[in-house]
Amino acid sequence: MSPKVQTAIFLVIGAGLVILGAAAAYAAFRDHQLQSSYESAPSCARLEDALAGNNCRYTGKATVASISDEVGTVGVYFAEADTTLIATFPGMSETVLQTPDDMQVELWSRHVTRVEDAITTDNPESIPVGILAWMGAILSGLGIGVLLWVLLVVRRRGVRPEDGPASPVGVMNPVAASDMLWR
Repeated sequence: MSPKVQTAIFLVIGAGLVILGAAAAYAAFRDHQLQSSYESAPSCARLEDALAGNNCRYTGKATVASISDEVGTVGVYFAEADTTLIATFPGMSETVLQTPDDMQVELWSRHVTRVEDAITTDNPESIPVGILAWMGAILSGLGIGVLLWVLLVVRRRGVRPEDGPASPVGVMNPVAASDMLWR
């Protein structure tokens, strides 16, 4: 493989890592906004406000309409509004709920966020805090490192006419720290 192709491949890898890191950082920022919005949401006076998607939390009674242990979902029926919403639980292997049990349910922005004391997957509190931010920082750092490494290798090596596809010279060898300091 020619040195130019190697350089192009590593440039694409470095740019891809930076882009993935930026995407992870953006997702972490959005998750933080979602958690802040949930935590600062006031209580809803009426069920209709929460069902309309307003930024408020409604806590009230609902009835278990259906249970699906295979996918970890519970159908929650609100007789007051004649509406059924689905609550999804992470890793739900067995439920202690029975149909038609009455239970305490929390709604936020048309999502069931809590059933009794169990947090659903729609609850922003179920999002792990900081993991995406760390992933973004690590991926971006690796990407920037690869791009700097390619830049230093190209700068150190220069463009040589003899670097054809058959050239035995390894162009992507690491650059020593002393080479960078004394040039």
